[in-house]
This record gives sequence, structure tokens and C-alpha cells, in this order.
Amino acid sequence: GVPLECLLLYQPVTSALNRVDSRHYHDPARGYRTLAAALAAPPSPLQVTTRSSSSREEGGGSSSSVTVVGDTTSPLVPDVRDVGVQQFDIGGDDLLVFAISSNNRVTSAATAEYDVFIDTNNDGDPDFWILAADFGLVAFGDPTGDIAAFTIDLATFDIVDVESVFAPNNGSVVAVPALASVLGATGPMGVSVSTNTVMELAMSDDVATGYYDPTRPAVSNADFFALDPLASANLPTSVDAEAAAQQGALGWLVVSVDDAAGSREADRVPLHPVRD
Repeated sequence: GVPLECLLLYQPVTSALNRVDSRHYHDPARGYRTLAAALAAPPSPLQVTTRSSSSREEGGGSSSSVTVVGDTTSPLVPDVRDVGVQQFDIGGDDLLVFAISSNNRVTSAATAEYDVFIDTNNDGDPDFWILAADFGLVAFGDPTGDIAAFTIDLATFDIVDVESVFAPNNGSVVAVPALASVLGATGPMGVSVSTNTVMELAMSDDVATGYYDPTRPAVSNADFFALDPLASANLPTSVDAEAAAQQGALGWLVVSVDDAAGSREADRVPLHPVRD
């Protein structure tokens, strides 16, 4: 039969919760400790359990970013909770997928705007803007109801890539893709996200910059599997301690759009230091 639950694993990139210097984690018993030393022991497998009994389309994401619940001024603006990154080898290139999880549900993601800004050289200024919005509205000035990701080179403002966006109706997660070769990052790149609505003038919801290195991901990501309702499975994980310290890795983001819209569509699995 058709599986009722589809789960995807992401690497979170930034969080307003438990945010400390990217090279250190805070151990309540010992204060700040280097992450590389704290991650000396291998991580345990993740155990995931499905919670939904109904079927919906699959989806996913990878790095994560967290903001305060309800900090948007309009209910039409996606209230960003987490941002994650997945990385797939598609033969001759890698596809980066940015999962944007919101606290609120949107009937159609085409009524919203999702902006992913990429700073490839970490000079504080974004080099690429991945605009996820209604394809027809951006391309022709008339909405079509289909959401697409337009990668824009901010040096020239040319559109250098267009990809389809996975954005189920009545959901709270969208998956925004971009080609790694187009972004051209050769090390950790800054990732920041802003959301808004195309339906009215409103204040955007902005999240702090996090970091992801497509040449050396800090934690395992892009794993995908399907489960029957209320079933469980173990998923092996891995951590590059040095890369995790450099990127300020937060752990994993497990996305399932079969769960109820809102925070339950994307579960955070934090990366904790190992006690001596």
C-alpha cells in the first residue's frame, strides 16, 4: 500500500533558542565547552515515531532557524519557526533544499513570499537571493497559484536558476531548492530567511543568520524514509565535530508534512554535548 508518513532529515543552521557562540556549547554543569571536544562520543541513532493517521503529500527541508511564536504583524505572513538544509547528489551537481517551517498554517504558499539570502563569502552582504513566490506573479505579473524558487545573482540581479518548490496546501512547511553550483560556495555560507505576504502590505518576519557548508556538512542530512501511521524506526546519524563547531550546528530537523500543520510538521533533535 501507499505509505502514510514520509520523513526527511535536515541540518538546522540557526536558532533563537539556546544560541551561543558558534564554537562553543553551554553545559549547565561546566559552563561553556568546545563543541569539538564535547562531540567526542559517536551519536546514537534517532528514533522517530509517526503521529498522523491521515495521508498527505511528502515534503522536507534541512537547516533550522527559530523565532518567537506570534511575532508577525499579519496572520498572512508565515511565522518562521525553523529553517533547515538538505543536500542531494543529483549527478554532476548537488541540490540544496531549504526547508522553512512556520508556526502558522497557510492555505496556499503562493499567497506568501519566502526569501532565502545566501552570503557565500561571509562578508555580511548576501550574494544570492532565492525568491520563492508565485511563478506567474514573478514571471508575468499575473498569479498562477504555482510557487517557484528564483535564484537571483545580487551582483547583476539576473535570474540564474528556477526550480519548483514543494509547498503542500494547508501546510506550514515549504521546501525551497537551489543548485550548489549556482551558489558557488567553497566553505561555510551564511543563510538567512525572511517571509512576507503578497496579499497586503505587511512587516516581514526575519530570522538571524546561520551557517551551512555544502562542501562539509556538519551532521548527516537528506535521509528519507516512509512509515505507516504510528510506526517507529531508527535512523543512523553522524556528526563532523570540527565542522559542527565551525558552523554552530544545532542538531537535526525531522520534517513530516503528514503531521498536523504548525510546529508538529518539523521536530527538532538538538545536538547536546557529551558529559565527561
